[in-house]
Amino acid sequence: MLSNSKRFKTPLQQLLLLEERVRRTGASLPEDASQMERFHGIKCLINEVSCVVDIKTVAEVIKVRHVTPIPGAVGWIEGVMNFRGALVPVYNLKRFLDQSAVPETRIAFTRGPLLVCRVGKQLLALRVGKVFGMQKFDFDDFTPVSTQNIDPHKTESYIDASVTVNASCYQRFDLGRLIDVLNSYDPFQQQVALA
Repeated sequence: MLSNSKRFKTPLQQLLLLEERVRRTGASLPEDASQMERFHGIKCLINEVSCVVDIKTVAEVIKVRHVTPIPGAVGWIEGVMNFRGALVPVYNLKRFLDQSAVPETRIAFTRGPLLVCRVGKQLLALRVGKVFGMQKFDFDDFTPVSTQNIDPHKTESYIDASVTVNASCYQRFDLGRLIDVLNSYDPFQQQVALA
C-alpha cells in the first residue's frame, strides 16, 4: 500500500484529497434551519427608493464598466457590455422609471453601480443609484404590499413587500416582474407590446 505522500505527489492532488475529505465531513452536518427562513438581499437605491433585491439573482455588483451604446435604442437602454465573455444588455432603471426626465438630465443618470443579474438563463445589467451592501432578513419581518399601480414606469409596480431594520425601511423589489416588462418592449420603439 502506498503512503499518501507517494500517491499524491503534486499540490493539486493534495488539494483534491483535502477537498474530498472536507466534502465527506460536511455531508453529515445538519442543515441550519435559521438559514432556510431568511431572505438574503442586496440593499440598493432604485429611482430614489431604498430597495432590497434577492441576492440569488445578483451575479455581481460592478462599480465601473465601459458600456457600448446601441444606436437607435430607446433612452433607458444604455447599451451592452462584456461580462466574463458574454455580451450583456445594460438597462438604466432611473431612465426607465422616470420617463418625465428631459434628455439633458438623463446624462447624469449614467452614473452609479451596475447589478449584473441572472434570471433563468437571461443575464442583464441594471444601473441603480447606489448599493449599500448585503443584509439578511427574516421572511416573517416582511409586510406584503398590494401593488395597485400597474404603470410599468413606476417603481411601486415592482414592490411586493417592505421591511424595517434599524429604523430604515426597505422595499423588496420584484426583479422577475421587471424583467418580464423589459422583455415586452421593443428596444427600438417606445411602443409596448404587453399581452
